Amino acid sequence: MRATFVTFLTFTLWAATLKGVVSMPLGAIIGDGSPENKAKITESLEIANKQIKNMDAVNNGPNSQAHPAVIKAFGKNANVDAIRANVGRLATEKIKIPHTDPVNGVTQGATRIMPPGQKAEVSFGHVFYGSNAHVRAGTIIHEAAHAIHGAVDHFDANGNPHPQGSVFDKATAKVGYKDSHLDELKEKHSENMHHNADSYRVFGEECPEARELFERALEENDLEIRSHLVRRAGKACAYRPRGKGQAHTSKAAKTEARFARKSAKKAAKAARIAKKAAKAAAPVHHAKPITKKAGARRPAHRKQ
Repeated sequence: MRATFVTFLTFTLWAATLKGVVSMPLGAIIGDGSPENKAKITESLEIANKQIKNMDAVNNGPNSQAHPAVIKAFGKNANVDAIRANVGRLATEKIKIPHTDPVNGVTQGATRIMPPGQKAEVSFGHVFYGSNAHVRAGTIIHEAAHAIHGAVDHFDANGNPHPQGSVFDKATAKVGYKDSHLDELKEKHSENMHHNADSYRVFGEECPEARELFERALEENDLEIRSHLVRRAGKACAYRPRGKGQAHTSKAAKTEARFARKSAKKAAKAARIAKKAAKAAAPVHHAKPITKKAGARRPAHRKQ
């Protein structure tokens, strides 16, 4: 009973928080160039916005610092207030893409910092346009982090960010990319990882469905199903390490099967009620009694 109450209380608080979050999507001012590439940007921007909403949901949830997606992207000692503010800006501001033609010398994406008062300019390379929509979405989030809130790619040996436009020795710098020094930087300098552009890309990749599950929970009347959706949403962005073991897998499978059975029963019950209501509302046609007309009586045959 206590566990149910705690889950319900958590759901109520989180639902209230979500309802209080009003944000416009990340936008883009797109210039001239290839119409096909513009369509690719638009397609990926939609995915990026979905991920940003999910990131926003995690940031505004209970104890976001301990959330597996936050730890995966920023480390165990992340500055969640700064992350929340930065994601909030991603969710409301626009990036400028002057043209949609691939830029020579750029593989995925690049951001050009402009003088004060002017928007940074984002451009993409041939690898970006040749990637799938989800990879492109991650690149858009990465470059938007550069353009909107000044995130960086490089850190010094003490984990301090090299500001955009500054001169430093790249040979000794730590690179915050997922496939470079991100794990090392998270382990040693987690408190500074809100400055790292690629951490926001990783955060987005780890949050595919949290908000959708919570929206379903908000509409669900059955407390048990609602509680299940809340628990799933809380773990939706979780990084799942390999080798969890058969017991864990079996337990998860049983929970999912139980949830599926309950949902199926609920759907079947609703169908029966609807069928019964439709039958009751249908007009009743009474058959008219069949009456025989009086006629001449057939004479009886006698044996001779």
